[in-house]
Amino acid sequence: MTGLAPDQVDQLVLLVRHNVSQALPAELFGCSQPTVSRLVDRFLPVITAVLAPLAEQVAAKELRSTVRVDGFLAPTGDRRANTFTSGMFSGKHHRCGFNIQVVGSAHGTPALTDRPLPGATHDAKAWHESGLAQRFVGRLYADGGPGGFVDTAYTGTGLCVPDRKPKGQSLTASDREFNRVIASQRPALSASSRI
Repeated sequence: MTGLAPDQVDQLVLLVRHNVSQALPAELFGCSQPTVSRLVDRFLPVITAVLAPLAEQVAAKELRSTVRVDGFLAPTGDRRANTFTSGMFSGKHHRCGFNIQVVGSAHGTPALTDRPLPGATHDAKAWHESGLAQRFVGRLYADGGPGGFVDTAYTGTGLCVPDRKPKGQSLTASDREFNRVIASQRPALSASSRI
């Protein structure tokens, strides 16, 4: 395997960092898209193998304390005839896509995701089926661990959810304060997970 020329390094960095179409670096660096594709096929597995342990160390460090969890819909469009019956249509968002769960650090930095699920999957179910819940066994709020801040869609998951208003009653002052604290901890991940 030969080394990379400086412009090839620039092409790979542009592709990996900004997730752009291969046609863009081809145009910027005066080569063809198939050339960029061959470059990616050849060197991206090497970069992934080298950086994967570092990424896992950084994620482990970020996830040592309380986490923030949220899900978002990655739109796919209506490209297949059976999209609605396959569970890809999210009634909440009124479009098709994948439900992706994101776990972030206490500072709101996205640190971990797992496999995407059909868009119709509820967040609490996606938390368990994506494989993320298994990674946090013993660390959840219900287990006496540092837990995580979530919205009410995660009720029953062991994560710290806001109190719901009882039917026909209002929340107590302490319940409202508890909900305010949770709400103040969640926005940073919610904004960053939708980038």
